[in-house]
Amino acid sequence: MPFMHMGQVNILHVPYRGGAQAYNDLLGGRVDMVFGNIPEALRLSREGQVRPLAVTGAGRSPQAPDVPGWQSSCRATR
Repeated sequence: MPFMHMGQVNILHVPYRGGAQAYNDLLGGRVDMVFGNIPEALRLSREGQVRPLAVTGAGRSPQAPDVPGWQSSCRATR
């Protein structure tokens, strides 16, 4: 996962059959973070339930202009 290497973090991938299950576990405190779709993340963010850290693109998304791209959120290391 490029995110892991760029941010020097250790992440355990937990496969889900859909975003609903992943977000349920996030909201329930069973996982610490989710790579999810922008519309669902923004809805939960507006409701104050989650905090978006970054979008998985080279830059900001037009759908979420206040959320940075992950490349600018992580310090590049080699």
